Amino acid sequence: MSCEEIVRGNIVSKDAVIAYYYFDFSDAISLEVEGFMRALIRQFLEEILIPSSIEKQIDQCFQFGDRSLTKDEFVTVFKTIGILFSRIFIVLDGLDECKKETQATILSIIHEMSRAHTSLSFLLTSREEELISTSLKDHGHLKITADDNSADIDAFIEAAVKQNIESGSLVIDKSSLVLEVLSGLKQGANGM
Repeated sequence: MSCEEIVRGNIVSKDAVIAYYYFDFSDAISLEVEGFMRALIRQFLEEILIPSSIEKQIDQCFQFGDRSLTKDEFVTVFKTIGILFSRIFIVLDGLDECKKETQATILSIIHEMSRAHTSLSFLLTSREEELISTSLKDHGHLKITADDNSADIDAFIEAAVKQNIESGSLVIDKSSLVLEVLSGLKQGANGM
């Protein structure tokens, strides 16, 4: 029995799944294609009630142990699991943190996933980079600048400082110093 037949025959489908992945510049593993693929698969499978006997069969099919998962194997797994959901939402945050070849591979995977599941929606955040912009030119996009964020960030900083002062975790003797702290934090945030 193939892995696809195991999944189709033994796992109940769900309406939708939402998966999120953060490419963290301070975590080298999160910047690798393998980490991205494994995290998405894990999130998809966490949304489904899988009998333990079926889980063991899936593990045997895809051997996630010592061997790396190839891009083609990931797409096959995605197609197999994807049929269990009527809608798939994927949020990818900070793709620009990856090396160019990793970006290209992940963008290729996103395109293949979109072709495999017509009800896939994704949100990708990134600094504006040519490779990413070019690859996604046929998809809707929204450009947000630091100026667009500044009012929200200022409000957040003011609320956080106020809350810390009220809770006693931040003690400032002079009100003029509060203004100086707020100004320094806002300037340091620079819209980010």
